[in-house]
Amino acid sequence: MGCPCLELVNEKIDQLLEEMKEEISDNYSNEIKNKNKLKDVKTCNKEARTIVNKHWLNNNSKLSIVPGKKMIGALSDWSKGEFGVSFNVTHIARTLNREEIDTELVNVITAIEKKSIFK
Repeated sequence: MGCPCLELVNEKIDQLLEEMKEEISDNYSNEIKNKNKLKDVKTCNKEARTIVNKHWLNNNSKLSIVPGKKMIGALSDWSKGEFGVSFNVTHIARTLNREEIDTELVNVITAIEKKSIFK
Protein backbone atom coordinates (compact mmCIF):
# COMPACT_ATOMS: atom_id res chain seq x y z
CA MET A 1 0.00 0.00 0.00
CA GLY A 2 2.75 2.48 0.86
CA CYS A 3 2.43 6.02 2.09
CA PRO A 4 1.08 9.03 0.27
CA CYS A 5 3.60 11.70 -0.64
CA LEU A 6 2.73 15.30 0.14
CA GLU A 7 2.12 16.02 -3.55
CA LEU A 8 -0.47 13.23 -3.77
CA VAL A 9 -2.25 14.47 -0.62
CA ASN A 10 -2.31 18.02 -1.98
CA GLU A 11 -3.76 16.77 -5.27
CA LYS A 12 -6.50 14.96 -3.36
CA ILE A 13 -7.24 18.08 -1.31
CA ASP A 14 -7.52 20.08 -4.56
CA GLN A 15 -9.94 17.50 -5.95
CA LEU A 16 -12.06 17.44 -2.79
CA LEU A 17 -12.20 21.23 -2.65
CA GLU A 18 -13.56 21.36 -6.18
CA GLU A 19 -16.09 18.63 -5.37
CA MET A 20 -17.27 20.59 -2.30
CA LYS A 21 -17.45 24.03 -3.92
CA GLU A 22 -21.09 23.83 -4.99
CA GLU A 23 -22.21 22.52 -1.60
CA ILE A 24 -20.28 25.29 0.16
CA SER A 25 -21.99 27.85 -2.05
CA ASP A 26 -25.38 26.26 -1.26
CA ASN A 27 -24.60 26.45 2.46
CA TYR A 28 -23.78 30.15 2.21
CA SER A 29 -26.94 30.74 0.19
CA ASN A 30 -29.03 29.04 2.88
CA GLU A 31 -27.43 31.17 5.59
CA ILE A 32 -28.03 34.36 3.61
CA LYS A 33 -31.67 33.36 3.11
CA ASN A 34 -32.07 32.49 6.81
CA LYS A 35 -30.78 35.92 7.81
CA ASN A 36 -33.02 37.75 5.35
CA LYS A 37 -36.21 35.86 4.50
CA LEU A 38 -37.29 38.59 2.08
CA LYS A 39 -34.38 37.99 -0.31
CA ASP A 40 -35.24 35.85 -3.29
CA VAL A 41 -33.32 32.63 -3.87
CA LYS A 42 -31.58 33.94 -6.98
CA THR A 43 -30.12 36.88 -5.03
CA CYS A 44 -29.02 34.61 -2.19
CA ASN A 45 -27.33 32.27 -4.66
CA LYS A 46 -25.55 35.15 -6.37
CA GLU A 47 -24.30 36.57 -3.05
CA ALA A 48 -23.16 33.11 -1.97
CA ARG A 49 -21.23 32.55 -5.21
CA THR A 50 -19.55 35.93 -4.76
CA ILE A 51 -18.42 35.00 -1.25
CA VAL A 52 -17.15 31.59 -2.31
CA ASN A 53 -15.38 32.91 -5.42
CA LYS A 54 -13.54 35.50 -3.31
CA HIS A 55 -12.10 32.61 -1.32
CA TRP A 56 -11.38 30.43 -4.35
CA LEU A 57 -7.96 31.97 -4.98
CA ASN A 58 -5.68 29.50 -3.21
CA ASN A 59 -5.98 26.41 -1.06
CA ASN A 60 -5.50 28.21 2.26
CA SER A 61 -8.32 30.58 1.43
CA LYS A 62 -10.51 27.74 0.14
CA LEU A 63 -9.86 25.66 3.24
CA SER A 64 -10.91 28.58 5.44
CA ILE A 65 -14.53 28.15 4.26
CA VAL A 66 -14.73 24.37 3.88
CA PRO A 67 -16.40 22.41 6.70
CA GLY A 68 -13.32 20.99 8.44
CA LYS A 69 -14.88 17.77 9.67
CA LYS A 70 -16.21 17.04 6.22
CA MET A 71 -12.79 17.58 4.62
CA ILE A 72 -11.04 15.45 7.23
CA GLY A 73 -13.66 12.72 6.79
CA ALA A 74 -13.25 12.74 3.02
CA LEU A 75 -9.45 12.62 3.31
CA SER A 76 -9.70 9.79 5.83
CA ASP A 77 -12.01 7.79 3.54
CA TRP A 78 -9.60 8.26 0.65
CA SER A 79 -6.58 7.41 2.81
CA LYS A 80 -8.24 4.27 4.17
CA GLY A 81 -9.17 3.09 0.68
CA GLU A 82 -5.79 3.86 -0.85
CA PHE A 83 -3.37 3.21 2.01
CA GLY A 84 -5.30 1.36 4.73
CA VAL A 85 -4.98 4.29 7.17
CA SER A 86 -7.89 6.25 8.59
CA PHE A 87 -8.03 9.18 10.99
CA ASN A 88 -10.46 11.66 12.49
CA VAL A 89 -10.50 15.03 14.22
CA THR A 90 -9.78 13.45 17.61
CA HIS A 91 -6.74 11.57 16.29
CA ILE A 92 -5.38 14.75 14.75
CA ALA A 93 -6.03 16.85 17.86
CA ARG A 94 -4.20 14.34 20.06
CA THR A 95 -1.07 14.55 17.91
CA LEU A 96 -0.87 18.35 17.72
CA ASN A 97 1.74 20.26 19.65
CA ARG A 98 0.86 23.66 21.11
CA GLU A 99 3.18 25.36 18.59
CA GLU A 100 1.16 23.89 15.72
CA ILE A 101 -2.11 25.48 16.85
CA ASP A 102 -2.98 28.96 15.61
CA THR A 103 -2.63 31.60 18.31
CA GLU A 104 -6.19 32.82 17.81
CA LEU A 105 -7.56 29.34 18.50
CA VAL A 106 -5.35 28.98 21.59
CA ASN A 107 -6.71 32.32 22.88
CA VAL A 108 -10.32 31.21 22.37
CA ILE A 109 -9.77 27.86 24.09
CA THR A 110 -7.93 29.53 26.96
CA ALA A 111 -10.74 32.07 27.40
CA ILE A 112 -13.31 29.27 27.49
CA GLU A 113 -11.26 27.35 30.07
CA LYS A 114 -10.94 30.43 32.27
CA LYS A 115 -14.53 31.54 31.61
CA SER A 116 -13.22 34.94 30.55
CA ILE A 117 -13.86 37.34 27.68
CA PHE A 118 -12.23 36.61 24.32
CA LYS A 119 -9.35 38.95 23.53
